[in-house]
Amino acid sequence: MIEDAKLPQLRALLDPVQMPRALSGMGTLQRIELVRHKPGRRVILRYTVRGVDGRIEHLFGKSFASERGPRVFATARAIATALAFGDDVLVPEPVAFLPDLKLLVQRSIPGQPAAPALLAGDRVLAVRIATAFHRLHTSGIDLGRRHRLAEELAPLPRRVDDIHEGDRSLVPLAAACLAMIQRMALDAERTWRWRPIHRDAYHDQILVDGEQLAILDLDDAAMSEPAIDVANIVAHLQLLGIQRHGRATALATVIDAFLDQALTLDPRLDRRLLDLLQAATLLRLAGIHIGGQDGVRVATLLLDECAGMLGVSR
Repeated sequence: MIEDAKLPQLRALLDPVQMPRALSGMGTLQRIELVRHKPGRRVILRYTVRGVDGRIEHLFGKSFASERGPRVFATARAIATALAFGDDVLVPEPVAFLPDLKLLVQRSIPGQPAAPALLAGDRVLAVRIATAFHRLHTSGIDLGRRHRLAEELAPLPRRVDDIHEGDRSLVPLAAACLAMIQRMALDAERTWRWRPIHRDAYHDQILVDGEQLAILDLDDAAMSEPAIDVANIVAHLQLLGIQRHGRATALATVIDAFLDQALTLDPRLDRRLLDLLQAATLLRLAGIHIGGQDGVRVATLLLDECAGMLGVSR
């Protein structure tokens, strides 16, 4: 049995005796699978249930160490109810929040990861993705919580520390990039808008099922600047190009198609702010990935791209 002091509910979540009672209104429990466990933070499980009509269904349960579950449930429900990404885009339907287990229960949705199609240069898919996120940004729903530029940039000093741990030779460039980002941020909030955004938008959160898209993981959605989503998607496509082809420009045609559509749909996107947020994401990703497989090479290429955007030299 997996133990986690900050997730004491984990034992119950995996209990084949207790969970059938907890999920009784959703079907007859057939199977419990542990999908992902981030110790001290959260756990994701898949529950296979048989409905009253005899059909088998997969429910995903996400349980948190923190008290954020009710907010995440309310946010997911608001976005799903409003069809905020458009009626041709699915999001995981929130079924229930079970407070005793801190468990958000959602229905599974069909689709395959978007990355292979994007790697193959699918510009049409890139345009569809930009359109779906613009619909969220202009949906008019109010998610309550606000996410400011200072909060978006707050993790960066810690990521520079991670780079220091991974390869000290990269620290001067990382520190110079951080200093430039912080200087640019001083007057960047003058164009900041308050719109519903995903806040963790990138290719792994997007599924494709024929002509239908699905957008996953709405945990961090909040009211903030749409450029955050646009910059995050672009920076992650640059990372994907580095990981698969060894260069940040490998998916340039896809990135161009995505950006062209995003800028066409939202002429108020501030290019200077977009560049700032993209550079910040590249720096953050360098700190995250430096400890992974081939991490120093990946982090070096991410930092080079970040420095190039900021006009920072080695």
